[in-house]
Amino acid sequence: MFVLQKDLVVTDISEHFSSSLDGAILVQGSMTKNRWVDDNHVFQCRSRGSCSVNLTAEYNRKKDILYTWTLPNGGSFVGKNPPSFKVGYGDFVIKLSVADTITGENQEKILYIHHSPIPKAPKKTSTKSSKYTLDLKDAPMDL
Repeated sequence: MFVLQKDLVVTDISEHFSSSLDGAILVQGSMTKNRWVDDNHVFQCRSRGSCSVNLTAEYNRKKDILYTWTLPNGGSFVGKNPPSFKVGYGDFVIKLSVADTITGENQEKILYIHHSPIPKAPKKTSTKSSKYTLDLKDAPMDL
């Protein structure tokens, strides 16, 4: 009996097979006292009107990934970065479905948005009164 044997050596493993699909939804832009992501991964936005939202998907794989977004208005977008959008006051949900077209792995991520008005500053009360007037008609002129 004749047996043919050949050794196969793998030197590089595609990123698609070296680790599980993993990533997150990132809110782009400066985080301030009126725009932040809280400990529960909720994007908090306070404004005097609408809140502008810019998102991107950040995943450990760069190629052969399909990104599908479900936006607050019910519309969808396919791609890594959906167009920026604005939301009014209220609570909103963003859903990102990610699929690796090589391995078939799927993952879903949810981002909650809470948009509220900026609280009005309390009115400052003055201890000085402007109700009094000074009448100088009876004052001597040499003062």
